[in-house]
Amino acid sequence: MRKLLLALFGILATGPALAVCPLCTATMAGGLYLARQYGIDDMMTGLWVGAFILSISMWIAVKMKRRNIQNPWMYVLALVFPYAFILSIIFLTPGFHQWGNTIIGIDKLVVGVVTGSVLFWLTKLWYFRTKRNNGGHALFPFQKIVVPLVVLGLATFVYWLITR
Repeated sequence: MRKLLLALFGILATGPALAVCPLCTATMAGGLYLARQYGIDDMMTGLWVGAFILSISMWIAVKMKRRNIQNPWMYVLALVFPYAFILSIIFLTPGFHQWGNTIIGIDKLVVGVVTGSVLFWLTKLWYFRTKRNNGGHALFPFQKIVVPLVVLGLATFVYWLITR
């Protein structure tokens, strides 16, 4: 009985976990499946998956920095692990990935993931640079969110033009 009360107290006394990664990963995988069902090309979906994975990596790095983790290999792991985890779900789940779906010999999903990650990274670098040059303020409200969404939306449109 004492163990049960301690466990119950431990559950009730803890703060929110803020553990969105597994839920977001499942949502992303479901979104990829639904996008394929609606005929959206893997290259366009991959753009958003790549930005999502890099966003998770950045989120993990911020959490590590707040906990004063100094080991640079931990940051490398924070970058590599989300890519390995999510892409292994996509490529190793039977029937989930369409093999042979390529553009110039490269898998369309991989092209999209790489492009989405690079574009998301560049928009974040641009945001921090403009914020630094603007006295610590963004150029406009919600710039940190709007710019990556607009850039990824434009890239999606360009990929749509390429693949239609």
